[in-house]
Amino acid sequence: MTDPDRKAANDTSKGRDMNGTFTRFMLASIFILLLGWALHAMTAVIVPLVFALMTALIVAPLDRGIADRLPPQLEWLGRIAVMLTLCLVFALFVLGLVFCAEQLASAMPTLSEAINDLKGTNFSGMMPNEAIPSSSGGQTAQQGEGWLADAFASGGTAMGSWMVDVASSIGGQIAGATGALLSATILVIFLVLLALSESATWQAKIDRLAVKGTKASWTSSISATASMLRRWLLVRTGIGVLSALLYTAVLWLFNVELLAVWALLTFLLNFIPNIGAVISGTLPAVYALATRDLGTAALIAASLFAIEQIFGNWLDPRIQGRQIAISPVVIFVALLVWGWIWGIPGAFLATPITICMMVVSAHIQHLRPFALLLSDESDMKKLDEKLRI
Repeated sequence: MTDPDRKAANDTSKGRDMNGTFTRFMLASIFILLLGWALHAMTAVIVPLVFALMTALIVAPLDRGIADRLPPQLEWLGRIAVMLTLCLVFALFVLGLVFCAEQLASAMPTLSEAINDLKGTNFSGMMPNEAIPSSSGGQTAQQGEGWLADAFASGGTAMGSWMVDVASSIGGQIAGATGALLSATILVIFLVLLALSESATWQAKIDRLAVKGTKASWTSSISATASMLRRWLLVRTGIGVLSALLYTAVLWLFNVELLAVWALLTFLLNFIPNIGAVISGTLPAVYALATRDLGTAALIAASLFAIEQIFGNWLDPRIQGRQIAISPVVIFVALLVWGWIWGIPGAFLATPITICMMVVSAHIQHLRPFALLLSDESDMKKLDEKLRI
């Protein structure tokens, strides 16, 4: 074969490789989009299953620990204790959400009136007035005296009417949302009970169906995933309690109302990474702006922002990096993806799902590079040390 022929053959081979790569990329993209659409369409079924599976992994050691300390004929008492504890936790969670929704809905008309009143406030003293020469050489009227008042006049009415509409709609939606949330909670608790009852049977099935040599990998990956989920839950709970206490202390110092609502929202939204902290800091600041003066609202916003920065940029990354080992960028992307697929439940589940994907991938040889991409480490040795592989 001559050189021109060899070159032509190489060019043809490269073209085929590029076409094959492009085709695989397009097929993978289509598959991901179809998978996302399918998961979104099956939200009512998949979300309770995921919640139940993760909850079962978290509470399984407690269930086994109580059962090991009781006689075989009384093991059912341990399971009842675990399920009653779960029912109490879920009930507090649901009641907390309902309480916050009702309090905010009842406060909406007051906020609407307060924001409408802001449009009549004189803001001329907030900025220096500027004298502009007139065409006759003299000085015109002061410029800038009413620009802020005009801005509130144009936006205050719209925001006030929007708040009234929200208040009327939230009141009607709370009952339906509460019923749906209670139904989903009951389903999750029932699925957790079934999962704990059949955990030994499923463990035996996995042992029998696992390919030779992979039994230990599956067992260790499930155990490591459950351990990592428990660590994540403890970290988020601790940080949420501390954040709620600090936020409440700041709002109490400035005599802001609805302290219980802001504390509960801060704690619950803490389980939504990044965006949750922004929402829990913005809502009380907006409430203070509508019910107090602008200076007080600015001080409250600055204080809450400082707390959020301390937690978000210093404390949280250090604790989460040590305990969770997931890249903050990956967590934010996961929040966007799962929030888009499943809405608010997806935002809550984004981090646990990413943890499961990373830990399971780290235990499968062909998927270990994917686990490294999800983590906050630069090499597999350090990641294995964090995951205790």
